[in-house]
Amino acid sequence: MTLTALSNNGNGYSITISTEHHHQIHFPDVTVRKEQGSLSTDLYTKPTDTHQYLNSSSCNPRHCKSGTAYSQALRLRSIYSNNSSLTRHTDALGNHLPARDHSARRVREAIQRLRSLSRSSTLAVKNKKGRDCDNKLPLVVTFHPNPPPLQHNHNILTSDRLQRAVPENPIFAYRRPRNLRDLLVRAAVPPLTSNPTPIQHGTFKCDRTSRCIICSHNIVESNSITSHSMQLTHKTNLHNHQCNIYLISCRVCGIHYACETKTTLSSDSMVTDPESTP
Repeated sequence: MTLTALSNNGNGYSITISTEHHHQIHFPDVTVRKEQGSLSTDLYTKPTDTHQYLNSSSCNPRHCKSGTAYSQALRLRSIYSNNSSLTRHTDALGNHLPARDHSARRVREAIQRLRSLSRSSTLAVKNKKGRDCDNKLPLVVTFHPNPPPLQHNHNILTSDRLQRAVPENPIFAYRRPRNLRDLLVRAAVPPLTSNPTPIQHGTFKCDRTSRCIICSHNIVESNSITSHSMQLTHKTNLHNHQCNIYLISCRVCGIHYACETKTTLSSDSMVTDPESTP
């Protein structure tokens, strides 16, 4: 298949291939290069990459922020096959992380710790079976940077019922708290005319008039109704909607009787004998 055929696949995205260099190809995070009959790997970053690592002042667990330097350095160690290129990029990492409020001392310690590791050890498959945490109960709580101290909850900590329910210490797991994206809303409300399904007020006969007992005898077509005593006007809905407050009017005195139903007025349980209507 050609590049044009791949781009016109109907999925809404286009595919681009760089042919600037004939001896290397870019993948996500990795550049594979042919050098002297062998393949070497290097880090690939987009030209628009701004190196926006996790900020040290962000609302995240402490271990996530303190482990950023070592995890990023470990990622570089597993990618680079050339030690000279690794040194150049770890030095750049030592400049990028302090710009995100990370401790320069901890960044240097993480990079120094990494240099004692070989690339083969970072690429080795880790055996994760038989860990103590596999059979423990996870305790999922919403993360907060200043949680209340648990040692003051003496009744809970010494509860026999809790000890039987959770015999071993659980694993703490944090869910993300609400951020500004969750709290902020749009300042402008879209106009009602742009709503594909606008709210239809009023009570009208349905499309089953020939079979609907309500439409045949009792329905009063109107988009509002006025109370007999208070002279208040209310908008009405269709009789085939659920959770309706409906009004029965006396044909003699005009007094209204208000009722509420969780079903539709056209359901079998709500249909009465039309001849018994006053």
